[in-house]
Amino acid sequence: MKTLLASLGRHYWRDLLIVTLILLLVAAPFLALFTVGLVFFWQQGWFLFWWVGTAAALGSAFALRALWHPRTHRAEPRPAEPSAPPAEHQARAALARLATEVKAEDMQDEFAAWRLFQRTVQVVAAAYAPDDHLAVWRFTLPEAALMAEDLTRRLRASLVQDFPVLRQVEIAALVGIYEFTQPAGKVWGLWRALRIADPLGALRDEAKGLIMRQVITRLDPVARAQAAAILVQEAGEVAIRLYAGRYRRRSQELLATAPDPLQAAPLDPVTILLAGQRNAGKSSLLNALLGAARVPVGLLTGTPGACRAYAVDSAAGRADLDPAAAGETARAGDLVLVDSPGLSGRADDPWLQQARHSDLILWVAAANRADRAADQRALQALDALTAPDPRLRAIPRVLVLTHADRLDPPLEWDPPYDPEAGERPKEVNMRAAQSVAAEALGIPIGCTLLVALPPDAEFWNLAPLWAAIHAALPEAKQKQLERALRQEGWVKGVVDGLRSVPRALSRGIDLLIR
Repeated sequence: MKTLLASLGRHYWRDLLIVTLILLLVAAPFLALFTVGLVFFWQQGWFLFWWVGTAAALGSAFALRALWHPRTHRAEPRPAEPSAPPAEHQARAALARLATEVKAEDMQDEFAAWRLFQRTVQVVAAAYAPDDHLAVWRFTLPEAALMAEDLTRRLRASLVQDFPVLRQVEIAALVGIYEFTQPAGKVWGLWRALRIADPLGALRDEAKGLIMRQVITRLDPVARAQAAAILVQEAGEVAIRLYAGRYRRRSQELLATAPDPLQAAPLDPVTILLAGQRNAGKSSLLNALLGAARVPVGLLTGTPGACRAYAVDSAAGRADLDPAAAGETARAGDLVLVDSPGLSGRADDPWLQQARHSDLILWVAAANRADRAADQRALQALDALTAPDPRLRAIPRVLVLTHADRLDPPLEWDPPYDPEAGERPKEVNMRAAQSVAAEALGIPIGCTLLVALPPDAEFWNLAPLWAAIHAALPEAKQKQLERALRQEGWVKGVVDGLRSVPRALSRGIDLLIR
């Protein structure tokens, strides 16, 4: 400790001197008044009453502090997004319960913190694989390394935000405290262990133990409980990423900071399926989208049945989108629009088979039709594709209600119309039809919009349609990533195994030579 204080004095003596002078100048008037006040009390004979009152006030303060148990501020895990898979909803609910149950004892030492970390990971793993006794171990070593990197970054951000004083505590100070409180023999034994064992690994582990023992364990119970809630929150976030497969990056997706970074592969186009009943206006809607993109890039193959796929440029569909700032959305052919035949009610419907390979569904329905039974059955079949596996998110969808021009009054068509706030009779009926259809089909009103494709007039509401598609793209890309990870299968495992053999042999030979 003397060494630590000497080091601080040697490096910061000028700053300490300036701060000391400022404190003396600020405190001098108060000290003078305090001294004068004590003399006045003594002269008036009130000195005894002043001491008794001071003692009573201090006693009351200590009694109130002993009776009052402050409520710990809990860092609760953030709720799941509505489009998240059921497993993530269950995991976040379990993490929220765990965050409310943690106590200061869960961070009393490094072993208690490790047990809390294990409990956090276990509740998340159980949500993603409830009937698997090896659920905790369903990850690879590269995934674990990425998780550790992410957890370290998240914990640092949370600790600095909640305990900013840690930015001022150097490891040298902790080592100085450790040397002051521990016998010299233990320090020498530690040094020998560092030299015999792996120096970097031992230093890392010892530094971690020092931080846990000298910082976290010296916090008051309220702060330790808050630190425990932070650990649950951040460890839970990375555990969700781990078991959801978000760390399972392919070789071409290595970080730019990797020792041998590879060029990022071009992103696959997002597949958008147009589905719905016959005569709902799917073909006219497709033609309008292709026309907005000027020309289709081409007719694609590989779609089942009578489905036809076109690669298009989504950036051309929005006049307000700056291609220079659009990033990946400005690439030509970044969307694939798939036109499908109408519903037939069979389990092998072409549109349903194509939905397995799609990232976003544009569900097309006529706004002037009241019967939604066929659409409801089809959407239930769509949900059944992902319902058996809680790790799968539902395929995102946008409800496009066509034939808005045929709503009452049917002979009136005089755009522009404002379906959200307009008060004309047709606008009121548009708003009612949109609300009823969204509720009947279980699609949020924010993902529902009206369009009109009159034969002798321009397509109405095309710009909001493209805006809705762009708003759904982040969710669609999450689904695309999920599909890509599951399509790798055993073939990818065999390929990775074969690619690993030469490097493993080379490393083995190097070890034998050394």
